[in-house]
Amino acid sequence: MKCTGSTGFGYLVVLWALPGVFGHGALTKPMPRLVSGQEYCPWCVGEHQPVTNPSGSVHRDAEPSSPCLSSQPGDAPYTTNRYSSYQSYAAAGEPTYTAGGTMETRIVLDADHNGEAIFEYCPHSESQTEKCFRDRPISEWTDVHAYWDASNQLDHWKSGQTFPQTVNLPADMPSGPATIRWLWVCKYTDEIFVSCMDTEIVGGSSTTGAATTTTTTVSASGECIWTDPPVELQRTPREEKEGRVCWDYVVPVGTKVYYQSKTDIYNKWNSEACCLSAASTFGSDGGNPNIVVFTATIGNFGFCECTAWDPSNPGTSCAGEATAENMVCPVLGAQKEMCGESTNWDGLPVGCGTVSSTASPSTTTTTTTASTEGCCYWDAETGCPGNDYCDQSKSNCEASCNGKWKSIVETTVSSTASVTTTPATTTKTTAATTATITTLPTTSTTETAMFEPVDGGVDRVCRGSTPTDNALEYFTVASVNSLEECKQLCMANSACKGIEYINRRCEIWMRPEGIGASSEGVGYVCLRYLGGGTTTHPAKSSCGQLHDQCGGESYMGSTCCVSGLKCELKDTSYSQCVMDDANVVSCAQIWQQCGGNGWYGSNCCVEGLTCVWGNEYYSQCLRLPGSLLEEKPKRSPRLRKSRQALTMESRPWLVQRSSTLSATTIDADSEL
Repeated sequence: MKCTGSTGFGYLVVLWALPGVFGHGALTKPMPRLVSGQEYCPWCVGEHQPVTNPSGSVHRDAEPSSPCLSSQPGDAPYTTNRYSSYQSYAAAGEPTYTAGGTMETRIVLDADHNGEAIFEYCPHSESQTEKCFRDRPISEWTDVHAYWDASNQLDHWKSGQTFPQTVNLPADMPSGPATIRWLWVCKYTDEIFVSCMDTEIVGGSSTTGAATTTTTTVSASGECIWTDPPVELQRTPREEKEGRVCWDYVVPVGTKVYYQSKTDIYNKWNSEACCLSAASTFGSDGGNPNIVVFTATIGNFGFCECTAWDPSNPGTSCAGEATAENMVCPVLGAQKEMCGESTNWDGLPVGCGTVSSTASPSTTTTTTTASTEGCCYWDAETGCPGNDYCDQSKSNCEASCNGKWKSIVETTVSSTASVTTTPATTTKTTAATTATITTLPTTSTTETAMFEPVDGGVDRVCRGSTPTDNALEYFTVASVNSLEECKQLCMANSACKGIEYINRRCEIWMRPEGIGASSEGVGYVCLRYLGGGTTTHPAKSSCGQLHDQCGGESYMGSTCCVSGLKCELKDTSYSQCVMDDANVVSCAQIWQQCGGNGWYGSNCCVEGLTCVWGNEYYSQCLRLPGSLLEEKPKRSPRLRKSRQALTMESRPWLVQRSSTLSATTIDADSEL
């Protein structure tokens, strides 16, 4: 893809959007190495990095998934005829450059996203790694508007423009072949772009060490997988034979999985699928790859693909079902409905790294969209303590938090690397292959003892009597900031039997028989509530909420209002709780928004309310069970008086009020 606006997931969290313009930035002089798949778009050699380079500021530590995004030393450079409308600015570099001298360059901003760029180099005597380039800067980080006016930070200010830059080469550059890289980290998108060129350095220091041919490994299949939102995924191959393989995936429900490969997908299950970008002939023909988008309808899905499809003999080359009509992506120039987002697809992937798969159907390999080793740990009962964002999910801990996922379960690792887990009774884990005992951090809070992991807790979704029993009436959904807050909501609810948690989404399970089973769900945590203990928040309240009645002739209900409200006389028969400008509180009132992607307002609710998840963009404050108007107050019989119509304060009705709290909707209450 390309540098486009995104929200952090916040983190990965990352949530990215498809861009609307095609093209970005590159060297036009000297012309860089040609990258397969971008043969006629040198300025498209880039990728989205929503985790390390979220839109809005420059993140100099953001790195491409490989130093030169698939090109290798010795690859042929672009030629002028591949520069489209920029051909007049394209030129080859000098045969050699002198250490301590200068290099004249020109850069095109096909789509100007602002940001900063730097020139770096790596001698061919070293492995072409990111560290090699980062350790050898040639220039300072420079604003891409600096040639015109670095103080002008407008997005797209110089789209379609080029500018010259004189680069001073270090005097201590070693003589010999080297790769010089231009790296651009965008500001107003999450993208980064690179241009890598090979050259010969003369007049420098002597080269130390023998030349090496170690370079970044690139998958010959062109395979690349990313997700929206970024999550951990698991996949397992099965039914493999020459020319065909089928895959089973496990991801959270609703996750979009983007799959780029030089294969042809002809069958899928438990998901919606569409073609985002089609190969010129067909996927396994060896040309450009297909990109298919899967949207999981349940926690697992799968598909079968041809790795060497022969259109004239599909049954022998792949499978009998692998006909041209059954292919998800159109083949051989056929017309087929594409993904709706294909019109805005810019062709750049999202931080693709190495994709691993298992050797046999009996073993499952975990692939994460962004994960490095770190010091964070995960406990199925306490999360990643000390960091609210890391605490949200397993994927956050491993990805943007650079943490190492550990669970409070006993884990036995066999010689075949298959992993089995059993519920923990101590805080120690033993690895059978090394006989090493690792002690995980313990907690002294009585609250932790009130919850127990269901079937290990980690990567489990809660269920009723069977692994498929997931009736909506079993639970309510709330938006929370952490696993800890999800537990607090459960403890505040006398009917709570346990919780299911992922990415700020908290299910409060109130099935009378409790949580009796679980099912696999990557990134989820399922905990059974054992009872006991108390909590002071969120508090129940017998006082009225916004717009509730609080007085009047023959009224027998509560005459007080919750924080931030006052009881205002409307007429002799009716008083109402309204906003009190003299007593402003930071938490939201009933029916007001309290969460959602892009929401920067209050995430808490006043007493008697809880923040209920509606969808990823909207959460709303609703009544806690046991608070006023969970049941209607009793009234004595009376004759109604006519009264002037009142002007009520406006309120959102995305989720209507109700006498009982449900997962997402409730019946309208016609009577105040």
